[in-house]
Amino acid sequence: MRHPSKQRSKLVPLLVASLLLGAGGLAVSRQGRAGATGGDDVPLARDYNYPTGENANTFQGPVPKADCGPGSNPETGKLQGEVTIADRDSGRSSQGYTCNMEQVGLYGPKDGFEGAEWQLARYKDCAYYSQRTVNYGVGGKTPANPILTKPGTIVLDVSDETHPKFVQNINTPGMQDPWETLKVNVARGLLAAVNVMDGEGASFMGIYDIKGDCKHPKMLFDGPVTVLNHEGNWAHDGMTYYSGGLTPGVVSAIDTTDPTHPKLITTFFAKLGIHGMSTSLDGRRLFLSHINEDWPVTLYGGGNDNSLKSAARGNGMGIYDISEIQDRKPNPAVKLVSALQWEDGLLGQHTLNFTRDGKQYAIEISEAGMGAARIIDITDEKNPVVVSKLKTEIMMPLNLELAHSEIHRYPKENGGDFRFGYNFHYCNIDKTQDPNLLACSAFEQGLRLFDIRDVSKPKELAYFNNGGDGTRQPGGWGAVYSAYAAAMPQFDPVHHTIWYTDHDRGFYVVRPTNGTWITDITEETVSHGV
Repeated sequence: MRHPSKQRSKLVPLLVASLLLGAGGLAVSRQGRAGATGGDDVPLARDYNYPTGENANTFQGPVPKADCGPGSNPETGKLQGEVTIADRDSGRSSQGYTCNMEQVGLYGPKDGFEGAEWQLARYKDCAYYSQRTVNYGVGGKTPANPILTKPGTIVLDVSDETHPKFVQNINTPGMQDPWETLKVNVARGLLAAVNVMDGEGASFMGIYDIKGDCKHPKMLFDGPVTVLNHEGNWAHDGMTYYSGGLTPGVVSAIDTTDPTHPKLITTFFAKLGIHGMSTSLDGRRLFLSHINEDWPVTLYGGGNDNSLKSAARGNGMGIYDISEIQDRKPNPAVKLVSALQWEDGLLGQHTLNFTRDGKQYAIEISEAGMGAARIIDITDEKNPVVVSKLKTEIMMPLNLELAHSEIHRYPKENGGDFRFGYNFHYCNIDKTQDPNLLACSAFEQGLRLFDIRDVSKPKELAYFNNGGDGTRQPGGWGAVYSAYAAAMPQFDPVHHTIWYTDHDRGFYVVRPTNGTWITDITEETVSHGV
């Protein structure tokens, strides 16, 4: 593998320039200037010797098991999170597993559900989720038409949570295949996404007003503005939207002050491989997931469960100073404040951040390598400390061989189109100030709910694994014999429920039971994952 500093010298300028020219003649000269960050045009340092951030006090997991109360239908395996081969072969796994959670509502295949992809967003009683446009691998257990009849972003009316209803599909260039970029900014009542084109897109962005009528989003803008698209998120104030490419890791900062005329502020090259992001409440820091740059080995070679080790390393999180973007300074510079990296986790997925007792924290989730979720004390942002790791028993190193054997059973199943195994994908906190709950969508483990009031001793409260029978929907990536939950869970503070999607089985509304709804969130305080 060539050194990243050599690769980017030829690859990035050519790619960025061509994409900028293709996106309606956006200012290439500005990109060249804005990429500079002090004396180094790559904010990330040139080596890969960042600390893990761990110490002797870091809680390594597993988190204590949930105590399943009345009405539960718990997992049958010996290990927390496990779905056994016996259950997969007998059909038991298709019935699902519950612990201190009950199903309230479902929009499933019988209702017109054609599959869900990587992201779910919520605004009041409306849900929005992404779909894959064409699934060439469609088939699974039951062959189906790979072409969606309702392509694009799906809008659901969830005013009656027991019967979520389809309202419309938005199939414009900016909303056609938003992958993980579909995000709501509640401060301004805006829905935004960028077109990811089945993995790595460019240029197109959609911005919609949902404050007036969330069931019928009003187009404010849908056209070319970004550079590379794979992930994206709002700044908290809704005045900036950030999108980033997977490889190379080019980040676009988009000025959305006037959402009808978004403008590219700048781009910067963070690292050869990046993923999801979030900003601090004041918009002056960007918390960016870094990925191991040989990530195709992770997805296609089985490295998601550490059966193959990453040679590139570099998986972790970076804290970036984006103050000059927030302040709208001409030719803004972006600087790396600090970075962490780890090997017990691959393909960093996204970040969240919150405050508790005057301290600042970030959560970083890895979607591969059984890295799960890390709670990181970033109060001293130059020296972040990993406080705890939220892993279930099936994700612990001792159990990786068993986990691999249960999920990779070719030709019956292979962990979905991507070999994600039992990994987490997207998580959400109940609120950004003193959160109590962390909800995570986990491949083949379903929705998991954790108590994080004591950040050093997280514990599991509940779970809802909707199950699977190997059937694949055209708009998803699943076809497994357990859940294939991937999108960000969303808390509904009015009805005390949680919304999430499964790639093949539908949009779910579930309610934590037996005293596990331990939060006082309101519509004003609930987290939207921004």
